[in-house]
Amino acid sequence: MITLTTIGHKQRRNRNYRRVWPVAPTSGIGTTAPGARLEVNGAIKQTSCPTGQTRIYDNYCIDSSDRSAAAMPTAQIACLQLGGHVCREDEITAACNVLGAASITIGMWINETTGDDVYKYVNMQFCSNLDGPGTDKMVARVYRCCYGVH
Repeated sequence: MITLTTIGHKQRRNRNYRRVWPVAPTSGIGTTAPGARLEVNGAIKQTSCPTGQTRIYDNYCIDSSDRSAAAMPTAQIACLQLGGHVCREDEITAACNVLGAASITIGMWINETTGDDVYKYVNMQFCSNLDGPGTDKMVARVYRCCYGVH
């Protein structure tokens, strides 16, 4: 199916996709760092991470630096409000492999439980073995948010 789509003042002929050029939006996706986006059958695929985030493979974006120390419930709410989640162990491990072990903070929250109200945290700075014993979710620790690439 070939359609003509008008985007701003440009008209393009395409098949099942259209390129969406960022234009100085006032809110929503791309306001802090407009990046190229591709719309495929009605779903927008983000092709770059916003400022302050780093892309890990083609899977997700992670905060480039730690967020201030907070209890796990507070960190989870903060990440949800930003459209993400506190990073899981597999995401932190992949980030460690891409960015290097020195980029991962010992003591950082990992969004995985070891039991009731007990969450993991980074205990070692080796990409192959990051997680440490669990700790109470109310302990304040630094954390990073991870964001899916749609």
